[in-house]
Amino acid sequence: MASPAPMFELWKHCPQLACGEPIEPGDATRSCPHCRSGYKVCPTCRATNRLLVEHCRGCGRTLGADAWPTHAGLKAPAQGRASIKTLGQNFSRHLDAQVVCPPLASDRLVFVPQLDGQIAVLQEDDGKQLGSLHAGGRIEATPVLCAGALFVAAGRSLRAFDLYEYLDQPSKEGTRPFWSREAAGDTVIQPLVADERAVYFVSRRGREATLEAANSADGSPAWPEPVSLHTQATHPPVVVNDTLVVVAFDGHVYVVRRETGRLESFSINYRISPQVYPCVSEAGLLLADPDGLVYELVIDHRGAHVNQLFDHGVPLTGIAAGGGLIALAHNSGLTLLTSNGSLRWRFDSFDSFSVPPLVAGRSVFALNDTGDGMLFDELNGNPQAKARMLAGSEIVAPPVMTEKRIVAVSGEGKAAFLDWQ
Repeated sequence: MASPAPMFELWKHCPQLACGEPIEPGDATRSCPHCRSGYKVCPTCRATNRLLVEHCRGCGRTLGADAWPTHAGLKAPAQGRASIKTLGQNFSRHLDAQVVCPPLASDRLVFVPQLDGQIAVLQEDDGKQLGSLHAGGRIEATPVLCAGALFVAAGRSLRAFDLYEYLDQPSKEGTRPFWSREAAGDTVIQPLVADERAVYFVSRRGREATLEAANSADGSPAWPEPVSLHTQATHPPVVVNDTLVVVAFDGHVYVVRRETGRLESFSINYRISPQVYPCVSEAGLLLADPDGLVYELVIDHRGAHVNQLFDHGVPLTGIAAGGGLIALAHNSGLTLLTSNGSLRWRFDSFDSFSVPPLVAGRSVFALNDTGDGMLFDELNGNPQAKARMLAGSEIVAPPVMTEKRIVAVSGEGKAAFLDWQ
């Protein structure tokens, strides 16, 4: 009688295709001692998996690699974020390059798009630079991560990088894009959004902007024709259910079906603040007018309708939402609302907050203009903890949250890492 074939013990071997060497199960560092690549462990079957993969190679469970794959607020997060209870130690790294876009984070990796065309890849654990990717031009629009690919716009060029291939390379340098294409306009001007089917981007030519979709696999056009927005004075496209929504500053709203590029448009009788990006919430799209009125645009099978939520009374600088909470940033503090617009608390101070805060579970983390990180809970409008992160730096982008740390990057290229629990 033939003996059964031995079972390959996935929890005892490095998941990298070029390695596969034995590792110690339960290794706290989760880094292969042979190839030095990071990995993650399935909570169900304990199999080791490559970073950024969405399904376990052992049992097929969804692993939730979607951490902070896009510019904050452009789509609802795929999974809820844990509340931050305490802040711990912090450290920083200098990238020696200007930054105008926020970082992206997923699976213990942080991607920092730099103005000089480099995307620095940093490790969450120690902030050290693992390597870099080269976009071929100035990066002024926030890239997007989706299904193991990084899509980057530089000038009018859009490039797609295979991050699995990148992480397999020992040198972590020299990875070429697996496709590239040119936008219809002269420059890509807005943060990118993506799904597993396509990446969506807006470019400018003259006084008009164009919204396009490129197939994720090869960069070919995903729609029969690009969508002309007839103005360049718009906020970035956001993902609301199965549609893309672009809001112009004059109150014109463009609704585009992601699958087909079919366009519908209408106007709302509200002014739109150019300084405050829209934010996707559980119910709809949060917007602000130039005077601080917060309202919600809901688009469903019944059509579109607007709900006034809260009149703040002074202009806002940012909106964040999650877990039934809405956090508002302004030039003299923060305000926390419930999802229906009821006031939870207001923090008035001499601190100015120019970038949107971070809503995590029942907590709020905000970075003020002097580089201090402040932690609040939903019940108390006084900071529960405070940490110096980017002292003396230009604050140009909101922070992001990884499995262990909060990461913020200054305009001068200083990256600050703050422990949280």
